[in-house]
Amino acid sequence: MRYLGESLTQAAEAVIHETLTESGGTGGVIALGADGTVTMPFNTPGMYRGYGDEDGTVTVLLYRDE
Repeated sequence: MRYLGESLTQAAEAVIHETLTESGGTGGVIALGADGTVTMPFNTPGMYRGYGDEDGTVTVLLYRDE
């Protein structure tokens, strides 16, 4: 992010959809930014993932739910 000037989302997407895929891997990541940004890219049919916000709201996602 620092060296390429990318946002958290851009960096996480590049790692999952480019670096990981090019090496034959599959998976995903839950990335959290210092500003509270949450991004959860994955390159599999589904990924169980979730996060909580500052109000205590919990979000749980499966597959391609947005």
